[in-house]
Amino acid sequence: MPTMAAGTDQASSTPPFNKSPFDATDTAADVILRSCDGEDFYVQSALLTLASPVFATMLTLPQKMHTEETTDLSARSSSPPIIDLADDKESLYQLLLWCGPRAVRSWKLEDIEGALRLADKYDMRGIVKHLGETLMRISAYLEEPMKLYAIGIQYGFEEVARAAAKETLNHPLETRQFVPQLHNISAAALHRLHEYYFACGLAGMGVAKKLGETTQDLATWYPPPPPMCVCPSERIASGFLRSKWWGVYINLVQEELKIRPRDATVLGLIAHAAGPLQTPLACAYCRALVFPDLIIAVCIKVGGV
Repeated sequence: MPTMAAGTDQASSTPPFNKSPFDATDTAADVILRSCDGEDFYVQSALLTLASPVFATMLTLPQKMHTEETTDLSARSSSPPIIDLADDKESLYQLLLWCGPRAVRSWKLEDIEGALRLADKYDMRGIVKHLGETLMRISAYLEEPMKLYAIGIQYGFEEVARAAAKETLNHPLETRQFVPQLHNISAAALHRLHEYYFACGLAGMGVAKKLGETTQDLATWYPPPPPMCVCPSERIASGFLRSKWWGVYINLVQEELKIRPRDATVLGLIAHAAGPLQTPLACAYCRALVFPDLIIAVCIKVGGV
């Protein structure tokens, strides 16, 4: 079998980093930003100056020229000055995509986070605001609510943090995974998120308990007793006479709302509640008409907590 020749550079098969449109083909570029890992980005200084007071100041300082790369005086005079940065090429590239009007931006959360980190570092307030608005607009980011909450807290995006915190209620506290973004927020911010979770759980359980003890708020759906209902009933401490299946369902709702205090939890209980309701506890009338309507009623009440 043929073998690799000694001394062959295995890294040569690695494709070059794609930095378009910030490569040497940009003839209008008048400055080079060099990342800490040696990647050069050709940029128009006007874009940096308008976006960042930090870069505006940096560009007034004497810059390094291409003297270390060539002794050709004509090449030296035509080559843009170089600014060495302490940022990695991937993060720098993601930031520049939000600066250049010709760039096609990435909508991945990790790419936006990388751009956001450098935009904040270089005081690009307009870009920071734009990125925050982007995080708020795209609902797919809510699939990672812990990450989004930490990002919202770190950069002061209050609406983003609120939306993410609400979405975390769909995830039981004991099953939440650690995310690296939590390193960037205080223990107090994480504690407030946990407080919110427990408070919502207690509130949801309280609403469900109240609905289990009275039909005052559910008269539209469940006038006592349902006109055609022949379900077994029970009298509870408040003196209210209710169907036994209603008590079974409400107990399930309370238990689940403690773990996932969202109105969607109530809808998720349909399959679980179908078992008890198919027993003699529920008559055909309640199974077909009353129970589906009551689920909607409970969703409305819990969702308004």
